[in-house]
Amino acid sequence: MKAIQQALKDQGHDPGDIDGIMGPKTQAALRDYQEKQGLKSTGRLDAETSAKLGVEA
Repeated sequence: MKAIQQALKDQGHDPGDIDGIMGPKTQAALRDYQEKQGLKSTGRLDAETSAKLGVEA
């Protein structure tokens, strides 16, 4: 999860602290990222989102 949080941060989204916890800020950042990438905006990490971020789930 830390790698996902760092990837979100690197792309301009604020996941909050890079702590490895899928908290509300990380979910919000993930939803925002998914929406901007044309993915299904769920706030949940899926294979397609991981691939776009360049991080293995």
